[in-house]
Amino acid sequence: MVFYAQDDNSSLSADKVRTSQQDLLWSSMPNAGSVMDDLFLIGVEFRPCDDSVNTKVHLDAFIKKAQ
Repeated sequence: MVFYAQDDNSSLSADKVRTSQQDLLWSSMPNAGSVMDDLFLIGVEFRPCDDSVNTKVHLDAFIKKAQ
């Protein structure tokens, strides 16, 4: 699970993680060993609401199927 960084220049910014999510999942594959067949990456982004004091939560889910 990744909580996206608020700084757009961070390697964990929402845009950078969305762009490189397959590389992130692939780099986790050797560590997973035979415990997991499929790998998931869940990204969480908090955004302020323009018209209220509430906060929007945006979720991304990516999957790397076992080969």
